[in-house]
Amino acid sequence: MGSLLVESLQKRLNNSDLLLVIKPAKDYTPAELYLIDQFVLKGGKVIWMIDPVHAEIDSFESNSQIIAMDNQLENISASLFHYGVKLESTLLMDANCNAIPIPVGGRPEMIDFYYFPVFMSSTSPHIINRNVGPIWGQFPATITAKSKTTLNVTPLLSSSPYTKTIQAPATVDLETAYMQSRDDRYRSTLRGGSKLSAVLLEGKFESPFIYQKHYDGVPFLPNGNSKMIVIADGDIMRNGISGRGGIYPTGFDRFTKTTFANKKFLLNCIDYLIDDNGLIEIRAKEKTLRLLDTEKTRIERSYWQWFNIIAPLLSMLIFGVANHIYRKRKYQTN
Repeated sequence: MGSLLVESLQKRLNNSDLLLVIKPAKDYTPAELYLIDQFVLKGGKVIWMIDPVHAEIDSFESNSQIIAMDNQLENISASLFHYGVKLESTLLMDANCNAIPIPVGGRPEMIDFYYFPVFMSSTSPHIINRNVGPIWGQFPATITAKSKTTLNVTPLLSSSPYTKTIQAPATVDLETAYMQSRDDRYRSTLRGGSKLSAVLLEGKFESPFIYQKHYDGVPFLPNGNSKMIVIADGDIMRNGISGRGGIYPTGFDRFTKTTFANKKFLLNCIDYLIDDNGLIEIRAKEKTLRLLDTEKTRIERSYWQWFNIIAPLLSMLIFGVANHIYRKRKYQTN
């Protein structure tokens, strides 16, 4: 890419406050990342929505299994690593997840699909997540945040503790997914702890191009203050398409008829980065019903069922005995 073209594109970027990088299908060139880098170091904001691993739910329409492959985004990953975030080539599995239909005996049956985790935004107290409901991920990866004294790193999307990560390349099979969803022994192996899939970076960023090629005629900044959000899920902004060609809202699942809080979360991300927190405060006044921790509910269901049966009976028995003793002592003749 020539320096004149780089300079022209950089001028266009400089007229913007925010850049959305949504699910790149192939790696960016060093020149493209140079433009983004200088945009950030001049104070521009970026939301990265990246799929380190290629896996698409639509592939199951013609196959019962898919091979999840590394997306080969080496240049993008290297730039993000320099900024302070490592994208892992993994698939996140979480027992707190959304369901999908699969054909069983000639008819569809809904199963828990561990590759579609449901993130509980309440795990992070940041204003971006304030009063935001559950957020639906589709084949997300995981993130490791590096410790940098010049940056403040805030987790935004964290999984439940009931997790497992699968290194790419990996086979995702519907028959196996069905068996796993019905096998309590397999569910008990999902104990990998909470994993990160989205972070907010704020502070002073250093350019990864300090010791690399600079473009003639384009001013170069070695560092600068800014903000960016990195999300290891390129489908978090995805809109489903109906059979008639209509477009579903962001976060709406046509199978479970559930609208997740993906849109609200992304709008909060945008408003926070461009310093329009007033809109976040307005949306925060909306009350959102919280989903229960499904895995904890499954494990403790019997305990709470027996508790709700026995506790009232035991309370009545204790009250009856205490009342009998009290009345006996009060009215007993000497």
